[in-house]
Amino acid sequence: MSEEYTNAVNDAFMHAGNWEEAAPKFERADVLNEKLQRIGKFLPVFVHHPNEGMVRIYPTVPEDIGQLVRIARGIFDIVRKSP
Repeated sequence: MSEEYTNAVNDAFMHAGNWEEAAPKFERADVLNEKLQRIGKFLPVFVHHPNEGMVRIYPTVPEDIGQLVRIARGIFDIVRKSP
């Protein structure tokens, strides 16, 4: 359904110069968006224990990946320098 919504929005914007043609397309995109919202929302969090709070994935995961890259580069430098 997400792809259908994206295509509807793109189609509406393609015809934005002619409002009579674009208006029903935007209305269809709105209907599809409402359907998508009823399905649910993406909440990117980690939950480790019910008594602890949620931890947002962003920026936690990108920061952790950045640390991993720094560590890996350091290890590669050490390995390259060893005989």
